[in-house]
Amino acid sequence: MTADHGGNGRDHGSDHIHDVTIPWIAWGRGVQPGEIISPKVTTMDTASTVLFLLGLDEPTSWAGVPIRTAFTLTVDN
Repeated sequence: MTADHGGNGRDHGSDHIHDVTIPWIAWGRGVQPGEIISPKVTTMDTASTVLFLLGLDEPTSWAGVPIRTAFTLTVDN
């Protein structure tokens, strides 16, 4: 799984769509092929998704949520 921050030239601190949009790509066994995720994924969702894949609970204070729809597998805690 990978994620990267957006950028607009050498700047990435504005509200420009290129500064606030990131690609979010998951690849490998158990990934739902061709899945387009909706609603939007946030950067915080990446860590939550990694914990989901490891079968671990995320702290309740985290803002992110696991992107379960990107995967064909289910993980039981």
